[in-house]
Amino acid sequence: MTGTIYKITNVLNKKFYIGSSIRFTYRKKQHIYDLRKNTHCNRYLQNAWNKYGERNFIFEIIEDNISEKDLLEREQYYLDFLKPEYNILKETKQHLNRYKLTKEQVDKAVSKNTGLKRSPMSKLRMSISAKINRALNPRKFSEIIKLKMQNVQKKLKGKSILQYTLDDTFIQRWESAGDIFRKFGYKRQNISKCCNGKRPRAYGYKWKFE
Repeated sequence: MTGTIYKITNVLNKKFYIGSSIRFTYRKKQHIYDLRKNTHCNRYLQNAWNKYGERNFIFEIIEDNISEKDLLEREQYYLDFLKPEYNILKETKQHLNRYKLTKEQVDKAVSKNTGLKRSPMSKLRMSISAKINRALNPRKFSEIIKLKMQNVQKKLKGKSILQYTLDDTFIQRWESAGDIFRKFGYKRQNISKCCNGKRPRAYGYKWKFE
């Protein structure tokens, strides 16, 4: 079984949340359901969602097809590498490093911060504890992994896109699908499908990767 590392981004201030799941579609629906109900376990993400509104948040996959045994380790790397503003664990890790808390104290603090009960959500709590354990024993990644992360970072910034009329007249060059979304509100996935040849047009135009 394989999993996914994903990103929830506030398109207005560029702040984001990093997560992992072996069922991304289900996890995305769960995030949205909890956020709409104002019951999300991450108070930072929930407060931002309430303040800026659902329309200003997008979900993106940043790495896919990760073996289940490596998923949490890969997620921790992204947490350290990208430093997401909406992840509670970032704050907990800083607190841990400052005061050298014991594992039991960390587990209690994380449980309190996320509002999780120890029984119905035990698997998720164990996942969080595993991340803290890695914070206590950080690993050095190889140069190959670092290079791969740099390539992922470039991917996150987006590819340049060329916009054409339906009769192939060039209109404009865009730095990324994100710029098009912010200008017109056109969904990124539809633009990307057009650029990848999965659909002939989107929103009355043709789109191509540069």
